[in-house]
Amino acid sequence: MELKPGGYFKDAIGHWAESSIQLLYQADIITGSSATTFNPNRQVLEEYGLIDIFDGSKFEPKKLVTREEISYVTTRYSQAMEVDLSQVSNNNTFTDKNQMRKETVEAIGILQQLGILNGTNGKFNPKGNLTRAEVSKILTLALMKLSDEK
Repeated sequence: MELKPGGYFKDAIGHWAESSIQLLYQADIITGSSATTFNPNRQVLEEYGLIDIFDGSKFEPKKLVTREEISYVTTRYSQAMEVDLSQVSNNNTFTDKNQMRKETVEAIGILQQLGILNGTNGKFNPKGNLTRAEVSKILTLALMKLSDEK
C-alpha cells in the first residue's frame, strides 16, 4: 500500500483513533475537514459519500451512516476486492439481531467473528450513528484483518 505523507491533524493528536485516522489519511481513504483538522467526533455525513444501501431510489448524501450500514458496506467492499470470506463464520451472536435489517445480519456476523466489530453488553446497536473516528477505526481494522484473509 502506497502511503502519502502528512495527515497530522491537531484535533486527532491523543485521540483514541489517532493511529487509524493517520493510516487512513496516508492511504488516501479519508480526508480531513481542513488541512490541519479532522473533527473526529463529528457525525459521518457527505464526506464519505455513502449511499443508503437499502433504498436505491434515495441517495440522501447528508444522511448519517449507521453501524449496520458501515458493516454491510465494509463486507461488500471486501468481497469486491476478492477477499475470500467463505471460511469465516457469519454467526451473529448479538442479542439485538431482531433490530437489524435482514441484509446486514450476516455481514455484521462476519465482522464480529473477525474481531472487527463488537458491541456493548451483547448488543450491537445497529441503528446507532457513527462518528468519523469510529468509521476510521472500523475501516482500519477491516483493512488489516481482511488483507490477512486474502
